[in-house]
Amino acid sequence: MSKSNLKLLITEQEIQKKVTELAKVISEEIKLQHNPEPPIMVCVLKGGIMFFTELIKNMTVNLEIEFFEAQSYTKNRTAGNVKINKDTLKNVKGRVVYIVDDMVDSGSTMSEIITRLSDKGAGYIKTVTLVNRKDNTYDIDHICFPNMGKDWFVGFGFDDDTGTCRNYKNLYGAPPIEKTGENVEKTK
Repeated sequence: MSKSNLKLLITEQEIQKKVTELAKVISEEIKLQHNPEPPIMVCVLKGGIMFFTELIKNMTVNLEIEFFEAQSYTKNRTAGNVKINKDTLKNVKGRVVYIVDDMVDSGSTMSEIITRLSDKGAGYIKTVTLVNRKDNTYDIDHICFPNMGKDWFVGFGFDDDTGTCRNYKNLYGAPPIEKTGENVEKTK
């Protein structure tokens, strides 16, 4: 997808500023917990990788990292069932865990991961996201950019319909997808 077809929503500088601020807040929160074990920062792949990387490299506390690969959107931008493709978590029993994702929309992916972590005995679970939707009612602990609109996001970890554009440094809104014969309801 060409950048010329995209609407700039958030610049790289704005993202960096907010992520750095959030890293400081979470680091201070962790210090106040006085937990002898470092927290486990869990990245939700693939979309969360850019945000996750920027967040943890700006944190000022020791931490461990793990990964979930989850999928809830299809190529035609419709939310489907949550599919967990990868779960590297081994021992979270009694541990503080932060789930870091690019976006919380309906909350179904976050709910599925929280359920899995709870089933594994995580002691305390916090949620962290780069953006969330304006009409989202899912409770998130830490958000860089709340109340975003209905745009399909591209860049800074978000992909387009072909699975590319994740490496764009800014966050863009993509135009609506074109309806093709297979997507349009037949009226005859």
